[in-house]
Amino acid sequence: MAAEAASMANALGVFQQKLLEICSQGGANSAMLAPVIEWVLERECTKLKFSLGNAEKDMRYLTETLATYQARSAMLPPLCEFLSRAKKDQGEDSFVPTAYDTCVKK
Repeated sequence: MAAEAASMANALGVFQQKLLEICSQGGANSAMLAPVIEWVLERECTKLKFSLGNAEKDMRYLTETLATYQARSAMLPPLCEFLSRAKKDQGEDSFVPTAYDTCVKK
């Protein structure tokens, strides 16, 4: 979601540094915001070194667990689809913040 927010802000002409400044003041401040903005602004990923391949795998396992318990999630299927696409676009070993590049690639 942080990558998508940064992508939408970029499309609207909002400076990414300003997005970070605004979002870090409220409820949008999250463990994902700083790493994604670091990637957007500096093309570096030092704050979240977790691969897209692992993120996609974890969400796949969660999907399987929910199915076992006959539970559902409205947000999990699109997230899994996005992570799969980002993994294909950026590479399995690329870190999660690089998913931003898939968002702006649309």
